[in-house]
Amino acid sequence: MKKKLLLMFIGTFLLLANAIAQQITVTGKVTSADGPVPGVSVKVKTGTTVVQTDGNGVYSIKASKGEVLVFSFVGYGSQEKTIGDNATINVNLAADAQGLEEVVVVGFGTQKKVNLTGAVTTVDVAKTFGSKPLNDPTKALQGVVPGLTITYGNGGLTAGPNINIRGVGSINGNSRPLIIVDNVETPDLSIINPADIESVSVLKDAASTSIYGARAAFGVVLIKTKSGKKNLPTKISYSNNFSWNKPTVLADFSDPVPELQALYDASVRAGTTSPETFGMQLTKLRDGIANWQNKYAATNTGNDMILGQDFDYVDGRVYFYKVWDPKKEMLKDYTAQSNHNLSLQGGSDKIGYYLSGGYANEGGIFKLNPDEINKYNISGAINVAATKWLDVDAKFLYRNFKYDYPYQYQNYWYYFWRWGSYFPYGQYNGNYFRHTPAYLANAQTSNVTENYSRVDLGATIKITKDLNIRADYTLGRSNALRHEVGGPINALDFWTAGTPPLLANIATASQDIVSYGETRNMVNTLNAYATYQKTFATDHNVKITAGVNSENYDNVQFTAAKNTVLDPTRGELALAVGTQLASGYHGTVNGSVSYPVGAYAGYFGRFNYDYKGKYLLEVNGRYDGSSAFSKLDRWGFFPSASAGYRLTEEKFMSFIKPYVDDVKFRASYGSVGNQNVGGQYYIPTMAGSSVNWITPAGTTLVQGVAAPIAVAQSLTWEKIQTLDFGTDIRFWKNHVGLSVDYYQRDTKGMLQSTSVPSTFGAAGPKINAGNFRNRGYEISLDLNYPVGKDLNLYATLTLADNKTVFTKWNNPSNLIYQNGAGYYVGQQYGEIWGFETDGYFQSASEVASSPSQTSLQNGNFVYGVGDVKYKDLNGDGVINQGKGTADDHGDLKVIGNTQPRYQYSARLGGTYKGFDLDVYIQGVGERSYWGLGTMIIPAYGNADIMYANQLDFWTPTNTNAFYPRPYIGNSATKIANFPASGNNFYPQTKYLLNLAYARLKNVTIGYTLPNNWLKKYGVEKFRIYLSGQNLATISNVGAPIDPEMTDGESGYTGRTFPFNRQYSFGVNLTL
Repeated sequence: MKKKLLLMFIGTFLLLANAIAQQITVTGKVTSADGPVPGVSVKVKTGTTVVQTDGNGVYSIKASKGEVLVFSFVGYGSQEKTIGDNATINVNLAADAQGLEEVVVVGFGTQKKVNLTGAVTTVDVAKTFGSKPLNDPTKALQGVVPGLTITYGNGGLTAGPNINIRGVGSINGNSRPLIIVDNVETPDLSIINPADIESVSVLKDAASTSIYGARAAFGVVLIKTKSGKKNLPTKISYSNNFSWNKPTVLADFSDPVPELQALYDASVRAGTTSPETFGMQLTKLRDGIANWQNKYAATNTGNDMILGQDFDYVDGRVYFYKVWDPKKEMLKDYTAQSNHNLSLQGGSDKIGYYLSGGYANEGGIFKLNPDEINKYNISGAINVAATKWLDVDAKFLYRNFKYDYPYQYQNYWYYFWRWGSYFPYGQYNGNYFRHTPAYLANAQTSNVTENYSRVDLGATIKITKDLNIRADYTLGRSNALRHEVGGPINALDFWTAGTPPLLANIATASQDIVSYGETRNMVNTLNAYATYQKTFATDHNVKITAGVNSENYDNVQFTAAKNTVLDPTRGELALAVGTQLASGYHGTVNGSVSYPVGAYAGYFGRFNYDYKGKYLLEVNGRYDGSSAFSKLDRWGFFPSASAGYRLTEEKFMSFIKPYVDDVKFRASYGSVGNQNVGGQYYIPTMAGSSVNWITPAGTTLVQGVAAPIAVAQSLTWEKIQTLDFGTDIRFWKNHVGLSVDYYQRDTKGMLQSTSVPSTFGAAGPKINAGNFRNRGYEISLDLNYPVGKDLNLYATLTLADNKTVFTKWNNPSNLIYQNGAGYYVGQQYGEIWGFETDGYFQSASEVASSPSQTSLQNGNFVYGVGDVKYKDLNGDGVINQGKGTADDHGDLKVIGNTQPRYQYSARLGGTYKGFDLDVYIQGVGERSYWGLGTMIIPAYGNADIMYANQLDFWTPTNTNAFYPRPYIGNSATKIANFPASGNNFYPQTKYLLNLAYARLKNVTIGYTLPNNWLKKYGVEKFRIYLSGQNLATISNVGAPIDPEMTDGESGYTGRTFPFNRQYSFGVNLTL
């Protein structure tokens, strides 16, 4: 028996050795009409061996005589070559006459791009996400897709984006597109590692989105993550990025001497007889600072403050004289950021696998107790050809996110920007004064830790060669734990009268607390659908998809807290001795991300037909049900259809083929429901509240219940109807492409609150009453041209614009609302009403002879010399708002719009030998904003601060100044439903913020080492690169803020986290 086994082993060994001996090394070069083609896949047809051509189109592969090599590359027709006696096989690939045969991911399937009839844009993943100092995919997508608008109100580490496709979709909800990752709704894209993304498609019209139903009323962003690839040798890839970040724009603090003089004059003008701040008389403070500048500025440069020099006691109050550089004292020059990604991908003829891990770190800008993010991502995928008729696959995703931040004793950015540079940033006898540094330096580090996990299980059953059934089920779970610890803070309290200032607890009683908060979100998703695809009589191609989709979601949050912390450094509930507190909810909306309690289901179908690839037709239908509506109105049917015509497939167009490769005209129309209306208004909820009497013990208010909200008899979907016309043209041997779309989107039945008599006892119910119409266009031009053997160039240009107008709204008087409380028919969404500025009053006679503005005066303010002069647009001799309606608006007019217009982008780049360059420019052609707060409006509230740019105000010797003569207190208006600013700063043309900009969004320069240098070390690719983000900006905002900034703490525009300019480098390594 042993001898037989030995003979079998020897025989097998000899056979194997003979087979190996017959293998030869085949080499060659792959070219096209334009020269060598790098990246061509060369595969042994019956085996697992795969290689790629290098930058010169050269390949080398081991195979046996008689085997077949398959050469394939996107945009070219595949070729097969049989290995004979010649070990050199050169191949010339022909460009695909159909254009780039790109396969595009669409709803529940894929389609060839050339056969698409809907408005779909794909994203170049490598150029968009690769080599960027970004750990959130959303930021990388900004400006890349025409019609996809992504804005951030501030540059904070956890700032969330506002996203829409083709403008605002409804005044209710958030008008966000449906974001789908691997067929599962994923509202927060930051959970995805950009390095794991394989493809991105943006579906814009109803014909493309209706298969997703009511969640996709305003477009879909489809993301597919990387998975295993069969017949691919194992590839190990590592990439990193190290970035240093610096704010793009920061306001400058003023020299306190002229600043305090201006604040003093403005206060006197406002009627204050003895202007002061925290007991410091402004004129005494001004003189003391001037004295410090003369005597001590050169020597007193340390952090320890000297009594009698840097500050002093005067009349029982503390006066601060030392002038600081608050930005230098409080903010870092640069913040650090790093990303690391490691992945493994490959597969045999039966199994494909992918595994990746990522780590990202980003630090905040404050020097004292900065915030910080640490993010870990792990993802994996496996797909198995279990049998000839069954494929199974699984994916998992895990993200651990931790955000550390100082306990929020105050809005730190608000107070950092609140007072001038003379406020104390140093210490005296080792103690801070009561100011932002004291809070930040002593705050305990709070944190929120979120663990997100998702498992996708799927299977594809091949019934016949033309019919298959696909089913996948996903479990998504998110658990976030927030831990916050306050406690006492001791600082020298100069806010209170008396000298010397006492070392006292400056925290409030409510801030002496420890708390734990837990948030749990759950999403379960089931998709099951069948796909039938067949060609009849050679020319008739049919594809049918039908299936079901079901989701249920749940959210619960609770917080446990306890007052009187014994030791803030050990902030635990058990180590606090005060009152125990608890709160929570079941189902909520967290900012722009919805985590309600409910369910959603739909039945969908799609029919595709094309004749010879010339006449194209697609019909979609979906029957949807949503728990956002009552049982009577829960279900709705939403159809769509699209058609295309490829002119160049006609025989009579053959003459144009040498110049134009493809011309396609397409049109679509469809209806989709919108379930994201801001709440479940069909439920007559009764809110709990405290009523105005106390318990018999006389210690607490009695708990009461409010009257139920009024509910309409019928409340149903908002209906979105979209009409789209488009054309796609490819010419110059497919090197150039042009896409143009024009669309009209009508939103009908928007929810609106009804007006009821006050005797009704509650607010009126919401009903389906409002309509508006959005019209716009999108243009995209792309170029990809191999100039020569070593030089390849590419470019992409995009332009998009839209505007939305109300076509129906219940506002009989056509009242103008500037605070979002209402609208009128004919109003363009986002419009800003205001006065037209007509310069300044330069003399008393001009004030007397000009139209009267007295009705706009607020407080002690009286219009005089150096104040703003508004234009009398209606010629009645009086400046006012008339009746405040669209029909009688007095001297008001539309002066701007908050919505971005004429959004554009340009990407230019190329490769030369081992070098690569990518330049990306992005911008907004027109956008306005009326900002509030002292960074925008000088002396807005109190005599707190005037920034350096605001010292350019009107005086008899500076009559062409940017700002009018100062006055303290401009935070109130005399016009109903208008922003809270008045006197010289009613909304007007002169001080309207201009948020248009052109930004050098990214420049990346890389170099890839030659393959012949790397092969002997087993390295397939090694690239090093430099990258810069937000490198330069052309803008004219009118205030010292970034043109993308619209946020501000406590409603003060600009008092928030700055946007950053980023400088980075990194490497890409593949083994």
